[in-house]
Amino acid sequence: MGYTYGDNNVFLGPPPKKKGPDPRPLVQRSLGSAGALVGAGAHRRKRARVDLTVSGTVSCPTCAGAGGIPGESTFKPQHHKLYGLGGPSPNDVKQGNLGDCWLMSALMSVAKTHPEIIKRMIRREKDGTYTVTFQNPAHDVVDASGNVTHVPASVSRVNVTGAVPGDAKGNPIYAGYGSADAAAWPLVMEKAYAQEYGGGKGYAGLGGRSSVEAFGHITGWDVEAAGVKDRSFQDFVNAQNGGWPITAIRPLSGDVHAYSIQGFSTDSAGNKWVDLYNPWNGTSLGTGAFRMKYGDFQNTYTVFMGAKPPPKP
Repeated sequence: MGYTYGDNNVFLGPPPKKKGPDPRPLVQRSLGSAGALVGAGAHRRKRARVDLTVSGTVSCPTCAGAGGIPGESTFKPQHHKLYGLGGPSPNDVKQGNLGDCWLMSALMSVAKTHPEIIKRMIRREKDGTYTVTFQNPAHDVVDASGNVTHVPASVSRVNVTGAVPGDAKGNPIYAGYGSADAAAWPLVMEKAYAQEYGGGKGYAGLGGRSSVEAFGHITGWDVEAAGVKDRSFQDFVNAQNGGWPITAIRPLSGDVHAYSIQGFSTDSAGNKWVDLYNPWNGTSLGTGAFRMKYGDFQNTYTVFMGAKPPPKP
């Protein structure tokens, strides 16, 4: 599939195909009134490492060995800032060797629309660790007999160190540094999410989920998912103007991959555009930020997911 657009509006093309699909089954989630089954964006750049005892030291020499945890590199805030000069940014996020594009793309979208949420979630403690506060939205649980139990909303506060798994060259093997600022907040968020919601498997438990889940735990807001073609362009513009963080998924190499939606716009000629960001955050065709025509977006992407901010008081 190759699209070419004139002037400065260039669709950089789909991501290059990888060798072989992710062998894990998709996790599908019924969304009731949203009327869609969402396959969690599980596509990853490489086959995920399931062990946490990888060898390696951090690329920052003064940080090496500071973690005291076998197989983990460590960043220190004075060498790897928690945030860049402009605060949390989508550019900071970079998906690594793990199938959690659903989480990374959601972080990109929240950093675009509500960076203040990211800053509120992470607190640095005096001992150098980080406490991350997640939201657990209210929901109903139905047991095998059909009995319904209502679970009220709550919060989870997760404390993590600054140590993350690294490779033999001293680079993080999961979430990495996506921008020149080397902002570390995506690494902290991913580690805390894995600890709290990885089902006891840590990082290995993050594969094949949904941005609907991620948005719920990050924002605590009502979430929505539906087919891309079930909404009009104006619907998306209204959501954008209302501050919704949004992601979308598309088929890719026998699996699906989640992307952050960065904006919807109309140019002076009346052409409708969608700005997207691949959480791979690369520099080759289709692996970073790109723009495509809305009609092509409708034909390429299948499901969108978003979080609706509550009304302002």
